Amino acid sequence: MKLVWRLTTIDKAFFIIFGVALIASFFTWVFEERFDEKIWHSNPSRRYKMADDIIDSEIFIGMTRSEIVDILGEPVDPLNNVLSLLNYKIGTPPSFSEILREELIINFVNDKAVNVFRVRIEE
Repeated sequence: MKLVWRLTTIDKAFFIIFGVALIASFFTWVFEERFDEKIWHSNPSRRYKMADDIIDSEIFIGMTRSEIVDILGEPVDPLNNVLSLLNYKIGTPPSFSEILREELIINFVNDKAVNVFRVRIEE
């Protein structure tokens, strides 16, 4: 007895969608820019490309304020030292809306970084 497996229309659609999603994930991973301290300092307008890697990898979580300042440099607004925040300008990514600026925010509790996120400020 021969076993024949026939693909139905639903099976074909599933494999096509799965293949497209796999290819899209691969290209997103390949073209996402990893955090590089040299590029962070030499090309501030490209920092937005590294923000997702910084957030997703959680490389600064658990570090002290001084350790992060040693790596990233001085923050934009020194008044946030009182609020247990560091904020860094990360450039303006291409967008269809009017984005004035984007910042990377690092939140501290007991002098340890607990949260890193980006803020988009639109007009």
